[in-house]
Amino acid sequence: MRIFKNEEKLSPEYVPSRLPHREEELSLLTTFFSTHIYGKKGYSVRVLIIGPVGTGKTALSKLFGTKAEEMASQSGVSLRYIHVNCKIHTTLFSLLKRVVDALRSPIPGRGLSNEELLHSLMNYLENKRLSLILGLDEVDGLIREDPEALYLLSRISEERNSTPRLSILMISRNVEVLNILDESTRNMLQNNVLYLLEYTAEQLRDIIEYRCSEAFLEGVVTPEALNLIVDMAAERGDARYAIEVLWRAGKFAENEGVEKVSP
Repeated sequence: MRIFKNEEKLSPEYVPSRLPHREEELSLLTTFFSTHIYGKKGYSVRVLIIGPVGTGKTALSKLFGTKAEEMASQSGVSLRYIHVNCKIHTTLFSLLKRVVDALRSPIPGRGLSNEELLHSLMNYLENKRLSLILGLDEVDGLIREDPEALYLLSRISEERNSTPRLSILMISRNVEVLNILDESTRNMLQNNVLYLLEYTAEQLRDIIEYRCSEAFLEGVVTPEALNLIVDMAAERGDARYAIEVLWRAGKFAENEGVEKVSP
């Protein structure tokens, strides 16, 4: 008995084409980074997204990156958004190596110091007339392991007499992680903070209904099951948890060979 229409739509890695109840934040990110998107003269932008687990921080960042590249392309602007998990890439060198690989640039991955590799990356961006928005997910890992990394990334454009090519979008659960940094860096990164609040029960319902329409055959998930999932997830305002429960429920129904996902 078929339950799923497209199970991949419930994957933690999946980024939907729209994020219910994050439209305002998406629009604000577009405004923050508009100089890069539309190829105008501006300066390096630093934005910090803060929010508890399951509030859509990563999905919002990745969806913004996709849309920013699309809008830039329509305007004839070369722009890349590269998303890096800083729990994996905990040092500036590892992060830059990840960026170099993603750009498929000819910059050597060894034999350079952090500063040399960063300047080589900036030279590459300038030669290609390419702007880069760097999404630093779980930025806590980078801050704790390599506290000077954000200072170098934030200040590099000030050392170069050229159009700013690098901006940063940071993602964390708690703004207090910035306390590890020196005061000047901390103050610089706190200028543009975007707080994502926990989802309400009504908002979670909209999100789950949308994901149901993408992932399941029509009518498979019963209203009673949807209500139960919303009630469970609303205790913590966690959309990620709600989607995970929805997927598990679908797999149990599939295993039992039934036609409906029930409570």
